[in-house]
Amino acid sequence: MVSDIEIIRVGTDLADGNVINAPLGGSIENSPHNAIHLWVGDRRQRLNQDMGTFTTAARDPIFFAHHANIDRLWEVWKSQGGRRTDLTDPDYLNATFLFYDEKANLVRVRIGDALDPAKLAYRYQNVPNAWLTPTSSSSVASISALNSGPAGGVPPPAMAGKLRDKIKAELREFKADLKEYKERAERKLEKIVSSLVRRGRKVKESDYDEEILVLEGVEVPTDERVKFDVYINLPGAEAETVGCDVPEYAGSFFNVPRLGHKMDADGHKKRLRKSNFRIGIGGVLKELGIEDDDDFSVTIVQRTDTSIPVSVDKIRLEYE
Repeated sequence: MVSDIEIIRVGTDLADGNVINAPLGGSIENSPHNAIHLWVGDRRQRLNQDMGTFTTAARDPIFFAHHANIDRLWEVWKSQGGRRTDLTDPDYLNATFLFYDEKANLVRVRIGDALDPAKLAYRYQNVPNAWLTPTSSSSVASISALNSGPAGGVPPPAMAGKLRDKIKAELREFKADLKEYKERAERKLEKIVSSLVRRGRKVKESDYDEEILVLEGVEVPTDERVKFDVYINLPGAEAETVGCDVPEYAGSFFNVPRLGHKMDADGHKKRLRKSNFRIGIGGVLKELGIEDDDDFSVTIVQRTDTSIPVSVDKIRLEYE
């Protein structure tokens, strides 16, 4: 997976600045893993118990089916070839966990010995995965232009050129009003934030590397339910009304709350999670037909309570 979340710090004590460092998972951990936890959690409960909070999630029977499916998705992902393989870091492979076996004996299991389902005497059913060959949805910009054009569905061929030109004009006008994120005085995210990203180089498929959008220093309270979506070249006026089924959608950030991290009576010791959110965007740029553009817009849309303090230090590009 190209998209990734890398931890910077967890558990910052705002009163004295103590920092607790801890590792964090990659993109499959963020989505769909964290996404399902938030969606299934009961919002009528204070902390979205059971699935919606890590501390209580295993009390929900769906927890086990969910994690089995995450394991299945990892196998499906590896089967696509390319650079998709298991991790080879010895620290990862030699890490161990303790479990009780079927006779209630405590046994130690090494990660490197549990990566091949065949060796564990199980395999996943070979079922169609429609998301591997998705059909392109109409972009939001196209829909917007259609709504102000002739009634009903796709425009006639004679209108295609005019429609395309109108969409490009709308995007040029939208981007002309944007500044780069580094020019923002306020790091805290509002409901919708749009910024311009300038590209220092162009990446082609023949380069065998990926262009990655990095939201650096994403800071959220660890005890809060947080989700925001990221779009490319999506006019801000459209952002709040769309979901994940448009070509402009790049990815989503999720934070599943943890119990025991509430602020004390004096308003101190609120634990924060600060991480870098990385999204591979080569496929999105290609589908939008903007691989050769010198810049593009990035729009971040908060989908959860906007009173929760969420901030991003900077937005940049990197390549690997």
